[in-house]
Amino acid sequence: MPGQDSNLTSMTPYESASLVTQWISAAAAILAVAVAVIFGWLTLINNRRSKDAQERASFAAADAGAPNAVGFAELAESEVRWAVEADGADSWLLRNTGTGTAYDLSVEGLTELDRQRLKIDTPATTIGPGEALRFEFVSRLSLSGPGNIVVRSAAAENERQSQRVLRIPAG
Repeated sequence: MPGQDSNLTSMTPYESASLVTQWISAAAAILAVAVAVIFGWLTLINNRRSKDAQERASFAAADAGAPNAVGFAELAESEVRWAVEADGADSWLLRNTGTGTAYDLSVEGLTELDRQRLKIDTPATTIGPGEALRFEFVSRLSLSGPGNIVVRSAAAENERQSQRVLRIPAG
């Protein structure tokens, strides 16, 4: 039955158009899913940034009128002063520029996004005048822009800690 074999392999113009339409529909469906995934990812990033901005605004508003609001205070009598200095692409130095020694030092990010970006290998517990603590504040596609760290320290061992929020410039 040679005639039947040729009928099975040849397609009518209607069948060819139908097959092409199916392939185009399948490609369009795959493309639609890819676009949805990309927009979902961008929405997630935008939501994280929005939440981070809201947290920063809340801290700034609470801290605006009262120096001791929300516990972010720098004790006036403290001889410890902090400066943030660039030390490479994502590397920074937290330097004690004052004349006093900082005891029981701890550093953390102010917001959730800041905590994700902050990397400290071995946090020092005591930093004298002129000494510095090296840390990384990573800047990646979804984690870029300026940030804030909270520095807590005491003027003497086992004393009440003061804390200060320091801004990390955009990298």
